[in-house]
Amino acid sequence: HMACMRASTTRTRAGGIAPPGSDLPGGGQLICQYASEGNVIKLRALLDGPYAQTPEDSSARAIRIAQLRTAAQRAMACNQVVALKTLIDFGADLNFTMGNGRLVAVEACAAGRAEIAHVLFDAGVSTEVVNGYGRTALLEASLAGHVDCVDVCLKAGANVNFATKNQGTTAAHLAATNGHMPILAQLREAGADMTIER
Repeated sequence: HMACMRASTTRTRAGGIAPPGSDLPGGGQLICQYASEGNVIKLRALLDGPYAQTPEDSSARAIRIAQLRTAAQRAMACNQVVALKTLIDFGADLNFTMGNGRLVAVEACAAGRAEIAHVLFDAGVSTEVVNGYGRTALLEASLAGHVDCVDVCLKAGANVNFATKNQGTTAAHLAATNGHMPILAQLREAGADMTIER
């Protein structure tokens, strides 16, 4: 992916003055680049060096949190599992309980990134968060036919009979409708109710 090769950039305030906290190497660009590339050695060097000190200024702290969150998002998007683990272990606030941070596991399962989903569930992401379509990570994995992601969701405790609010669609419905028979077998074995009417 070209997107995985590009690092994020830090915007400057009017007049070209960089915001406080962006004085780290590359103003946040390098940490995003290293996370995207999965360059854990250079990523750790930044985390153990310039990122190890907590800024005293509140706006600088907010920028630091945003830089770490962006780096983690790049690691997720580029399927860089070790880089993501490194950032989570460092304490990157991925905003798992609010906003788009809640949806990271749903997106990972829709894209077939089972290892990323596993790391996220281990870090505390809920299996029951729904996206704009009302689907959980398990439903997205079932829809897309990602057997490994379905397995990760089930092992993390996903509700095998979760139904969307609007149409009452379950993971079993999505697997059956899309011809994903191995997933249907997984769901049945996990206790899915196969008699649910839609």
